[in-house]
Amino acid sequence: MSQLLIWIGVILIIYCGIQIFTYKWNSTEELHHAQKMLTEQKKHIDKQPDSIRFSPNEGDVIGILKAPSIQLKVPILEGTDKIQLSKGIGHHIKTAFPGQMKQILLSGHNDSSLRTIGQLKKGDELTVEMPYGEFHYVMTKSKIVHADDRTVVDLSSKHETLLLSTCYPFHTIGQTSQRYVLYAKKQQ
Repeated sequence: MSQLLIWIGVILIIYCGIQIFTYKWNSTEELHHAQKMLTEQKKHIDKQPDSIRFSPNEGDVIGILKAPSIQLKVPILEGTDKIQLSKGIGHHIKTAFPGQMKQILLSGHNDSSLRTIGQLKKGDELTVEMPYGEFHYVMTKSKIVHADDRTVVDLSSKHETLLLSTCYPFHTIGQTSQRYVLYAKKQQ
């Protein structure tokens, strides 16, 4: 019986290692792709879309999220399906893009892309680089909500707010019943 438990433990460790390696490989590839895209867009600044005309397809790399205080730099992909979240963080399709003066919701996994956002403190800066500009935000608060809580996002809001969400508690493997939500207001 003890040998069976040891083998199960070894298999779990190998599985988790493969998952971590796969995420790091995918997110590094997507981050390079995002950086290349943003560099190319800056070369053609006169042809850049604005936030209103920006309309990526699901799965497209659309930008980069940075949080310097925790050395976070991850690619943003359009959509929040399993495939997008295996490569970075996802932009919820029904929410706004930076510059549209509404709420923007980005989500990621608590054991990979957003595992360290709990270390951010009120006043910490976040930057979102998009093909049409760079947007700066300051963390105002965070809260823990039930996974089914749909009041987190207010689609009628007229104030630009960046929301980051991930499963909670951090570093938990598998589904959780809670979400950690970070709020950041746009800097003037």
